[in-house]
Amino acid sequence: MQAKAKREFIRGRMSPILLQIRMISTQEIENIVNEKIQETELFLVELLISGNNNISIVIDSNTDVKIDDCIQLSRFIENKLDRETEDFDLTVTSFGLDRAFKIVAQYKKHLGQIVEIVLLNGKKLEGELINADNESFSVVIEKKVKVEGKKKKQLIKEELLFRYDEVKSTKEKISFK
Repeated sequence: MQAKAKREFIRGRMSPILLQIRMISTQEIENIVNEKIQETELFLVELLISGNNNISIVIDSNTDVKIDDCIQLSRFIENKLDRETEDFDLTVTSFGLDRAFKIVAQYKKHLGQIVEIVLLNGKKLEGELINADNESFSVVIEKKVKVEGKKKKQLIKEELLFRYDEVKSTKEKISFK
């Protein structure tokens, strides 16, 4: 009898332990994050949860994000979730300088700064970010144009308006000057 039970287990017909792993919802994690950051300068940029409960959170701030901010948020989330009912991996990071903006709050944070824009057609522009709202953003670019009566091209400033769906990416221009 014992040999038969062992054989059935090996073939996969019997399971000594029935594991039930609960899928964590994005809304549940977002609510936990917002509960922690609501009284701070921090804001949620990105929240991804994979099928095997790998939770990846990216935060930013209107000032700066310290490593302690990431640690405190990570601990807060871990204390709100029960590892007995949900197995998960958690990563909390700050938004990197080299990454493209994801949300309107990041555009607003960088008002007055020089940004690099890549349009959907691949064309690259560089200019000062001067306005951002829920539908679009504006930049002032400088370009040289031939002006009638002048021998040399003149540098002019032009304001351009873009809807968010018209650009592939926008990110802060990093300059070491």
